[in-house]
This record gives sequence, C-alpha cells and structure tokens, in this order.
Amino acid sequence: LKENPDIVIDVLRNNSKLIERALAGILKDNPNIILDVLRANNVEALEIAQSGAREKQHRQLVAQWEKDRTQPKKVNYDRPILGDPKAPVTIEAYSDFTCHFCAQADMVTKELLAQRPRETRLIFKNFPKKDDPVGRLAAQYSKAAFLQDEKKGWAFNAAVFAGQEVYLEKGEGFLRETAGKVGLDIERLAADANSSKVNALLLEDRAEGDALGAPGTPFHLVNDLTMLCAAPLPSVLAG
Repeated sequence: LKENPDIVIDVLRNNSKLIERALAGILKDNPNIILDVLRANNVEALEIAQSGAREKQHRQLVAQWEKDRTQPKKVNYDRPILGDPKAPVTIEAYSDFTCHFCAQADMVTKELLAQRPRETRLIFKNFPKKDDPVGRLAAQYSKAAFLQDEKKGWAFNAAVFAGQEVYLEKGEGFLRETAGKVGLDIERLAADANSSKVNALLLEDRAEGDALGAPGTPFHLVNDLTMLCAAPLPSVLAG
C-alpha cells in the first residue's frame, strides 16, 4: 500500500457509500468518539464554528441590504444628533438601557464616530422592551435630559450605559445621581421625565421601530440599511 497508494484510493472511491454507512453506524453507537475529537481539537472546532456563523451572518446581511435598497425607510430625523450634522453616514440606534448588547453597541458606535468624525453621525432612539418599567424609566430620563441640554443628554446616556449594572440594582436613585454628575437639574429632569411631551416622544420611537420590524435591541439603520441585532456595526461601514 505504501508503494501503491492508488489501491487505497480506488477502494475508498468504489466503496464510499459502504464506508459512509459503516462510519455512521460506528459514530451512532459510540458518540463519545466525536466528543473526544472535539475536546482534543477544541480550538480548531471553535474556529470552524465561528467562521461558519460569520459566513451565515454575512449572507443574511447581504440579503437584507439588497431588500433595503428597494424599500426606503420612513424615519424621523428630528432628534438630537451626535457628530457632524452634515455627515454622509447616518447611524440610527434603537436601544434599551437595560440591554447588555446595547451598551456594547453604544461603545462601538462612539468609537466609529471618533475614528470618522466627518463621515458619521448618530441619532439615538429609545426602544425599551414593552411592559418593562425599568427600561422605560431610563428612557424617560434620557428623553428629559435631551430636552434640558443636548450635550448633557449625550453625557447622561453614556453614563447610564456605563453604569448599567448599578442602575439595574439601584433604579431611579442611580438615574438622579448620574444626572447630577453630568450637570443636569435633577428636579426639573424628574418632572420632565413624567411629562406628556416625553411620553409622546417615546411613543414615536416605539411606533417607528415597530414599523421598521425591529426584532429587538440593539437595532440599527445605517443609511437605510438594516443591522441585525448581533451584527457588528463596522461590517456595515466596510460593506
């Protein structure tokens, strides 16, 4: 066989179905064989799985973007803008202050704005989970902060995301404390957070996100191109 390897190849070629059934039977009766192989090659197995997941995600994004290009979105741009108001790339973030992935996405978005200050701008929309008073309360305070002072509103948002775990533990007390740290009028903020104007703004964000088919948070639009919740924002700008 060493001197005539073609013999092995011919045997495998002519008996491939038989060998496949035999291997399937062996693995079915001895599943630990697969587990042992995966344990012995766990790094390689993880890389293969991640590569497959990235490829699947990319195909989904491309298919979604092709659809998006034929269906312009109806969105409200009358919201505070972070970055150059005339930037050619607009990122709209539909977000929830209680969402761990939203906090991560917020950091990534801010990094993109820092790297491309003349190319990108951010518009933030509140999209807390329905019937979640904790997420909604933070959204109310966020809207109220922007009504009081736009620059301090962005600082407040960043601080709430950064202290997400503390907020989930302390609740409104953390929001009031954070507002004071960024220089907002706490009493006015608390009053505005419960105003009809803030409620109307939140209803607008919710209706818009629902109309866009946002499946959850974080959800982004980048110049009308839909971002899937788990997709990395840089992949859109690169595409």
